Amino acid sequence: MMDVVYPFQGRETSTFPACSRHGARIMDAASQKRHTANMIRILAIAGDNKAGEAYLHLIERFGGTGILASETESILTTMRTVPLNGVLINMPTLLRLHGEGRGEFNDILSCFNVLRCRIDRESGELTVFEQGQASPEQAVSQFITQCAALPARTIRREERIPATFSVLLSPSATFEPDATERTITINASEHGVFCFSTKLWKPGATAWLQFLDLSDKTPISGMVMHATRWGKGCHQPGCGLRLTAITPEQQAEYSALLHKACGMKGKTIAFTASESPSPGTPS
Repeated sequence: MMDVVYPFQGRETSTFPACSRHGARIMDAASQKRHTANMIRILAIAGDNKAGEAYLHLIERFGGTGILASETESILTTMRTVPLNGVLINMPTLLRLHGEGRGEFNDILSCFNVLRCRIDRESGELTVFEQGQASPEQAVSQFITQCAALPARTIRREERIPATFSVLLSPSATFEPDATERTITINASEHGVFCFSTKLWKPGATAWLQFLDLSDKTPISGMVMHATRWGKGCHQPGCGLRLTAITPEQQAEYSALLHKACGMKGKTIAFTASESPSPGTPS
C-alpha cells in the first residue's frame, strides 16, 4: 500500500498510508450491525486522487468513516441515500462543480456540519478555513467529534414546496409565552416543515407546533433535523422539523392545504427525513 505525504501547517510532515476503499474486515452479522450503527459517516467532497485518499485517511484516523464523491450527481445521490453525520469539502473541488444540481447542493449544505479545506497540490499542505486558533489537524479532530454528536441523516428525495403557514413554535408542549415564537413556515412537505426562527435549536431536540390554519389546533410535535442560527452568513435562520405526532384529521387537512398551495391536486408529495442516531445523540 503506497504512502501519502500529508504535512500540516506548523507541524512536521506526517506520512499516512493511503486508504483502500476496497479492503474490508470480515465480521459476523451481529458485529457488522453494531459497527454500522456506530459509524460516523463523513462525505468527503474531493477528487478521486491523492488528495481525496488523504482526506479519507484523515477522517478514519479521527474515528470517522469517509465516503468520497467529486461530481454533483454522485454527491447528491450519496446525500439522498446514505445517512451522513457531516461533510468535508475540498474547496477547489466545490468550485469546479457544475450541473443543474449545484444550486440545490449549495442550499442543503446548511443541513450538515461542514468543514471546508484545501490541500496544496505541490506541497500537500492542508489548510482548514474558519478553523479559529486550532491547527488544521486539531480542527479536523474537533469536526469529527462534533459530527459524532449529531444524528446521521439523508436529505429529502423530492423538491421542497414553498408554503406559508402561520404557526406557534415552542420547545415545550405547554407553549410558555416567553419561549414561544409567532412565526411562519418557509417550505413544507407531507412529513416536515422548515420554520423561520431566531431561537437556538439543536438537531435531535423536540419542537412543538400549533398550526393556526388548521381547524384542529392540537399541538403537533416534531424532531429538529437541522437548524441554522440567526446571523450565520446569508442563510435563512430557522429549523427543519420532521413531524412526529399529528392526528389523522390534522394530516388530511394539512395535506389538502399543501396541495392547494402548490396547485398539485391529487399528487402525493413525499420527502425523506431519514435518521440514524449517532452515539450520544439525544433520542
